[in-house]
Amino acid sequence: LGLIRDFNFNPLPSTIQIGVNLNRSFLRTQLRNSDLGTEGIAPNFEKSFTMDRTYAVNWNLAERVTLDYTATANAIIDEPAGDLDTEAKRDSILTNLKNFGRVKNFTHSIRSTYTLPFDKLPLTEWVSSELGYNSTFNWKAGAIGQRDTLGNLAGNTREITLTGKIDLLKLYNNIGVLQRINRPAGGRSRTRPQNTGQDSLAARRRLDQIPLAKFLLRTLMSIRNIDFSYSQSAGTILPGYMPDVFLFGLTKDFKNPGMGFVLGSQDVGIRQQLARSGGYAPSRFITAPFSQNRATTFSYNTLIEPFQDFRITVNGKKTFTENYQEIFRKDTDTFVSLNPNRTGTYNVSFFMLNTAFKISNNDTESPLFANFETYRTLIKDRLDALNEAGTYNLNHQEVVIPAFIAAYSGRDPGSVGVSPFPKFPMPNWSIRYGGLSKARGLSEIFASISLTHNYSSTYNVSNFVNSPRYTTGLTLDRNLRDAGLANQLNENGDLVPVYLTRQVVLSETMAPFIGVDMKTKSNWNLGFRYSKSRNIGLNLSNIQVTESSRNEIELRVGFAKTGARIPFRINGRRESLPNELRFNLQFTLSDGRTVQRRIGEASVVTDGIRIFRLSPTIDYKINDALDLTLYFDRNVNNPKVSTSFLNARTSFGGRIRFNLSQ
Repeated sequence: LGLIRDFNFNPLPSTIQIGVNLNRSFLRTQLRNSDLGTEGIAPNFEKSFTMDRTYAVNWNLAERVTLDYTATANAIIDEPAGDLDTEAKRDSILTNLKNFGRVKNFTHSIRSTYTLPFDKLPLTEWVSSELGYNSTFNWKAGAIGQRDTLGNLAGNTREITLTGKIDLLKLYNNIGVLQRINRPAGGRSRTRPQNTGQDSLAARRRLDQIPLAKFLLRTLMSIRNIDFSYSQSAGTILPGYMPDVFLFGLTKDFKNPGMGFVLGSQDVGIRQQLARSGGYAPSRFITAPFSQNRATTFSYNTLIEPFQDFRITVNGKKTFTENYQEIFRKDTDTFVSLNPNRTGTYNVSFFMLNTAFKISNNDTESPLFANFETYRTLIKDRLDALNEAGTYNLNHQEVVIPAFIAAYSGRDPGSVGVSPFPKFPMPNWSIRYGGLSKARGLSEIFASISLTHNYSSTYNVSNFVNSPRYTTGLTLDRNLRDAGLANQLNENGDLVPVYLTRQVVLSETMAPFIGVDMKTKSNWNLGFRYSKSRNIGLNLSNIQVTESSRNEIELRVGFAKTGARIPFRINGRRESLPNELRFNLQFTLSDGRTVQRRIGEASVVTDGIRIFRLSPTIDYKINDALDLTLYFDRNVNNPKVSTSFLNARTSFGGRIRFNLSQ
C-alpha cells in the first residue's frame, strides 16, 4: 500500500515554456550610372527572414519519475524576389509566416529518470537503484534542388543508464545482534534493574558478547556493500530521409520515421522500412553512409571488511565501442547495402597474477613465451575439431590469441576461451590495513601504520574490423561474441577470421605490490613501496610479442621537529632552533626493460633503463616571511641498449624565499 500511495501520479506538467524569435533583415542597394540615374541598373537585395521556435516541458510524472522535453525548430520565411511592392508579395510573406516558415533544422531531446522503489518494500529497503533514459532526434533539410533526389538528413541518439547500490550493512543491521556487533564501541549502557538467576546469566552471556561468536558473525558480514553501474549510448545517422517534419519530428500522418525512432530506437531495419514506404531517397548517387554507433560500459565495486581497519575493495570494468556503416541506396529496382563494415575497440579488466613472478632466465629466454609457442599447437587441435570449414595454421589469429592469453595469464590451454572478446570483467582489487598501530608494543611508538596493496589488470583489443569477405551479420543488433569461427577461405585456402585486429595487449600493474606508511608519535614519517608493472602486446601482423616490465622500490623518510638542537656550539653554548625544522628524504630505484620476441628468432632488447635517485631536503622556517631550504639530488640513468648512454646528474644547494606579502 505504501508503494502505491507514494507513487503520487501528477497529471499536469510542472512547467511549459514556448519561445518564438523572429529575425528580419532587409538591404536594398541601388547603383547609379554616370548621369546619376538608375536607368538600366536593377537594385540588389539582401534579405533574410527567420523564425526560431523553442519548446520546453518539465513534468514530474510521479514522486520518483521525471520527464524533461526540449525542442528547437529553425525555420526560414521565404520571400518573393525584389521589393515587396505588391499586395500579392505581402500576402505571400504573411501566408508563409502563418505556416511557421520552412523548417531547416529541428532538434529535440528527452530526458527521464526513475528511482526504483526498492526502499518502499520491507525486504529490499537496503537496495537503491536509478534508471535513466536520454534521447535526441535531429532533422536537417537537404539543399534546395537536391532534396527531392538526395533527401534530408535525420539522426538520433539514445543513452540508457542504470546505477545501483546494495547496502548489505543496512541489511545486517535489521537484526539486533548483528547491529550491536557492527556498532562501534560506545559508552556504558543505561543502568537497568538487575535480574537474578537465569535471566541475569542470559544477559551476561548475550551472543555479541561471546568473543568467538562475535568474530564468526563479523566475518560472515565481511561484504559491506556492492555498487554497480551500466551505461549504453548509441546513435543512428540516416541520410536520404525524404519526408519533412511536422510535430515531434514526425510527418503529418505521424507515420515516419516512426515514434520509436524519434524516441531513440536503434532498430537497424529503419532504412528498409523507409525504403518500402517511399520515405528513402530513390537516387543511385547517395554516397553518405547509413551508420550506427554504440558504446557500452559496465563496472562494479565491492567493499569487503573482514574486521575493523582491514578493507578490500574489489572492482571490475568492461568498456567497448562499436561502429557500423554501409552505403544504402537504390540500384535499378531494389535497395542494396554496399561496403558494410563494423569496427570497434574492446577493453575489459583481467587477471594474470598467476604469471606475475615467473622470471625469465635472461633477456633471450622466457618460459611464458615458450608456453605461447607450445600452446599454439594445442589450440589449433581444438579449433580444427570445432570448425568444419577448414583447418588452421599455427599463426592464425584465432589460434594465437587464445594461446597468448593462456600463456601469459597462466590458464589451461585446454579450457581457455577461443573468443578474442572475454565476456565478464575479472575482479581487480586494492587492500588496506591500518590496525597494526593498535597492537600491543606498537601503539606506544606509532601513531599510525598503514599496509597497502593494489592490483589492476586489463585486456585490450584495439581497432578491430570485419574482414571484407564477411558482408552479412555485421549490424549492431548482432552480439559481437556470436560471430563464431572463421568460415571463409582466402586465395591460399586459409581460413579468414570474421574480425581482424592488429594487436591485443595484456597489462598488469601492482602499485604498490606492497606499501608501508608509518608515522611515529615523535613526528617521524616512514614509507616504503615496492611496485611492479608489465605490458605484453601481441602484434598479429608478424606474430611478435613485445614484453615491457618495470620494478620499482621507493623509500621515504621524513620528520618535523620544533626546538631541534644545533650540532655545534655558538659562543661556547648549545643552541636550539626556535621554529620547526623539516627533513625529507626520498630514495628511488627502478628497473625497466622492453624485449621483442619472435617465433624462431632470437629475442632482442629494444629499450630499458635503470634509474637511481637520492633526494634529501631540509626546510626551515626562519620567520613568517623567510624560508630556508637546503637540497641535494643525485640521479643516475643507466640504459640497457647501446643506442643510449649513461646519464648521471648531481645537484645541490640552497634556496631562500622571502615573502613580501606579509
